[in-house]
Amino acid sequence: MSGTFGLMGRTHELLVGADWQRVDSFWQTGNFPGSGTVASNPFAPSVWTPSTDTYFNTRYGPWGQKQVGGYGVLRLHPTDRLHVIVGARASRYEFEQAIWSMDANGNRTPWSDTPFKEPTKVTPYGGVIYDLGSQWSAYASYASIFNPQALNMSGPPLGTPLPPVKGASYEAGLKGELMDGRLNATFSVFNVERTGSAAVDPRYETTNNRWSGNCCYIAQGKVTSRGFDMELGGEVRPGWQLAAGYTFNNTRDRSTEKTYSSITPRHLLKLSTAYTLPGALSQWRVGGSAHIQSTHYVSGTALSAAGTSVPFDFTQGGHALWSAMVQYRIDPRWTLTLNVYNLFDKTYYQTLGSTFSNNLYGAPRNAMLTLRGAF
Repeated sequence: MSGTFGLMGRTHELLVGADWQRVDSFWQTGNFPGSGTVASNPFAPSVWTPSTDTYFNTRYGPWGQKQVGGYGVLRLHPTDRLHVIVGARASRYEFEQAIWSMDANGNRTPWSDTPFKEPTKVTPYGGVIYDLGSQWSAYASYASIFNPQALNMSGPPLGTPLPPVKGASYEAGLKGELMDGRLNATFSVFNVERTGSAAVDPRYETTNNRWSGNCCYIAQGKVTSRGFDMELGGEVRPGWQLAAGYTFNNTRDRSTEKTYSSITPRHLLKLSTAYTLPGALSQWRVGGSAHIQSTHYVSGTALSAAGTSVPFDFTQGGHALWSAMVQYRIDPRWTLTLNVYNLFDKTYYQTLGSTFSNNLYGAPRNAMLTLRGAF
C-alpha cells in the first residue's frame, strides 16, 4: 500500500507491505558405477557409457525454507531541496534440510538433519538527499546487512549452521547533470562492514556437499570493502554517446589486515561509445566498449593423494576485453545490429575457484546478429 499525505504544509510519501514465502521439496538421487572416479580430459572429451544398473541411494527431504516479512519506507520532503528517506524490514527465516541414505530395497537411514531458525530481525536503512542547485545533488545513505548462512556448518562434522552475517553499508556522493542535461555524472564513496562471514576451519577436513551443508567453517571477525566509484555518461555531441566508469575497491580482513576477497579486482574500468554517422550515412551506427580490470587470485590448500595438504595459488592477470557494434536502420521500425564480443579473442579465466571447481574460462570471441522491430 502506498500513497501521499500532507504534514506541516508539505507533501510526503509512505509505502508499507508484507510478503510470505514457503518452499517444500523432496527428491531422490542415484549414481552410475564409476561416477566421480572416472578421469576425463575436457580438451579431448571421450564417450562414457556406464552401466545403468543402479538405484536411488539418497533421499533429500523435507528440504525447504519459510520467510515472513514486513517492510515500510517513508519519504519526507521538509523543504524543496531536502529529502529524507527512512525505511526498515522485519523478517523471520526458517530452514530445514533432512537427508536419508537408501539401500537397494528402498530402506532409509537418516544421514543428516539441518534445522535452522532465525527469530524476527529488523534491518533499517535510510538516506538524505540535498539539492545543491538545479544541476547537482549530494546524498548519504545507510543500510544494515543481515544474511542467513544455514548451509555453512561449524565443526565438528556433520556440523551446525553458522549464525547469520551482520553488518552495515555506508555511501555518500554527488550526482549531477551537465551540458543542459545531456550528460550525467556521479561520484560516490562507500564503506561496507561485515562480521560473521564463513571461513574454512583448518581443524577439520573440508567437505563440499551443497545439499547437506559444507563443513567445516568458523565465523570471521570484521571484514571491510572500501573504495569509490565514478561514472560519466550521455550525449557529448549530437549523435555521439559516451559512457565511462571507474571503481576502486579495497577489501580487508581486519583481524589479519590482509586482503579479504582476492577474487574481487581492485581496479575496474568500463568504457563504451556509439556514434551515428552524419548525412547520407545516418542509417549506420557504430560503437565499441572495453572492460578493463586488474589482477585477481585465489590461494589455499588441497589434499593430495598421500593425504597431505598441498598449497596452491591461482592468478588471473589484469586484462582488457574489447567489443564492437555495427547497426543499420532499415526503416523507422526495423534495425539490424551486429555485436562482436571479446573482439581480440582474449583467453582468460572469468572466475577462479579451487583445485576442485569454479575455474571457468571466459567466452572466446563470439558474435550476435539481431533483427529488431517496433510496432
